[in-house]
Amino acid sequence: MKKLFTLLTLFIICTASAQKIEMDYQPYSAGVDFRMTRIKTTKISDAENGKTTIAKGDSRFRTVMFEFKNNTEEEQPIDFETVKLVDSKNNKYYVKIAMSMGINTNPHNLEFKLKGGKTKSYMVEFWPPAPKDETSFRLEVHGELSDLVKQVKD
Repeated sequence: MKKLFTLLTLFIICTASAQKIEMDYQPYSAGVDFRMTRIKTTKISDAENGKTTIAKGDSRFRTVMFEFKNNTEEEQPIDFETVKLVDSKNNKYYVKIAMSMGINTNPHNLEFKLKGGKTKSYMVEFWPPAPKDETSFRLEVHGELSDLVKQVKD
């Protein structure tokens, strides 16, 4: 059993990679800014209600770390249903799960509240899997496209 666990852990580590992102803060809504800080590419996802899904062929799931900053004194909503990842061929990928960095009871809840004057990180997974060699992405937030995201290797 211990050997199986070790092999499974090694497999997951070998099939995932994370890259830093150079991105300035961009407006999300009035008084709230956001930026991407990391993008992770993986072949395996657990977003389907606990079922493990393996991306087929040369496709990979993208998990993105976001940082949101509330510049107001009031609590502001963050809704990941308004966020999409767009590749170089204008294919759109939607958020399947979102988790705040901290205690989270339901990763399928895509709406959060950000307290006034606070900064918080969120991890989201985009579906469906994108081509493995796709490295140029933009974000669509509330229907507006951002600049091209530049990935930086660690």
